Amino acid sequence: FDPTAMLNTYSGTGPVSYVVAWCSGFVVMSVITSQVIYGLRAKVREAQQLGQYRLIQKIGEGGMGTVYLATHKLIGRKLAVKFLHAQYVTSEEVITRFQREAQTLASLSHPGIVAVYDFGRAGEHWYLTMELIEGTDLRRVIDGRAITPREALGIVSQVCEALQFAHDKGVVHRDIKP
Repeated sequence: FDPTAMLNTYSGTGPVSYVVAWCSGFVVMSVITSQVIYGLRAKVREAQQLGQYRLIQKIGEGGMGTVYLATHKLIGRKLAVKFLHAQYVTSEEVITRFQREAQTLASLSHPGIVAVYDFGRAGEHWYLTMELIEGTDLRRVIDGRAITPREALGIVSQVCEALQFAHDKGVVHRDIKP
């Protein structure tokens, strides 16, 4: 498809020739624009997919990765997908640590510890999928209002219970934060 050749066929000098040339150019540009928009939409749809997971929105970010809300396309389950930051995808040390994190979490089954569903690589992107814990994090609760001693005791006991379970399995968490 060559828009220049198409326009060159209308080389007359009368007003009708100018209108025909202008309309032809407009049609050509509309077709090209439509093809570009269609291609961009396809790229956006592709970027929002990870195998059987559809990414919905970013929900968090940490030192090693970014976490997205996602759904499993076939069963409709909401989950969290953690992607390793792009700057780390070539670091064997970081990839090994990320894989160890996934394996460690997958080996623990406790109500106070997030469940891991999947771990892998899609192109250059390393990811792990895990249980989605809806609600707000403890830091936001603490920053938003005063917590009563009874609430604090309830939170501390749940955290200690989960940590003890992990410790009993030989896992030591080195980065506890609200």
